[in-house]
Amino acid sequence: MSRLILITGVSRGLGRALVNYFDADGHRVFGCGRSSQALNSLAGESSERVSLQSVDVRDKKLVGYLKKLVINLPPSVKLFPSYSMKNLGFVGA
Repeated sequence: MSRLILITGVSRGLGRALVNYFDADGHRVFGCGRSSQALNSLAGESSERVSLQSVDVRDKKLVGYLKKLVINLPPSVKLFPSYSMKNLGFVGA
């Protein structure tokens, strides 16, 4: 059964790897990250099941926009994600 997976922080690292993993497993993936260039690269290597948006989750207005995007996904997609991996990036000192 195909599921909807929501992942933030998909520009690189673990978030990007999870997009590739779930896409290869046949799931619909909605991902966001800050780097438009990295998202374009990821889109080029992903199937049509993957939707990517440039969103900085530190910006409350953009998070509201992301919420609307997920809620307004086509009826062929489940309304709510089956899995949600949030903020997979790390901030170091």
